[in-house]
Amino acid sequence: MVEELHKSALIPKAALDQVQVKYDLAKPLWQKVSVLRNEAFAHRPSEQSITSAFKKAGITPNNLRDLVKCTKELINEITHALDRTVHSFNLSATHDTLSMLEDLRTRWSATVASSGGVD
Repeated sequence: MVEELHKSALIPKAALDQVQVKYDLAKPLWQKVSVLRNEAFAHRPSEQSITSAFKKAGITPNNLRDLVKCTKELINEITHALDRTVHSFNLSATHDTLSMLEDLRTRWSATVASSGGVD
């Protein structure tokens, strides 16, 4: 999307520069989440544990928090530059994120219990 914004000249260069900075901050976090998605959920071999997928991704709960925050800021930068609107994000993902993390912990605990320990 940022590449398309560069090509289109829909937003002023100063705003585009700010968008690029936010994107550059978010990209490594998106890459970690992508590794986690692929290794822990979408394509995880049965012999690979979720713990090893998290280790391979090198991701922490703070990384997830930072990605959500950065993505919100990025969206607001873009929409404000395009049409002077912003998203308030009043519908927080906190509950859903905590539920997902609790499910992961439960699944991890069950995996550890059935395998006799952490790999």
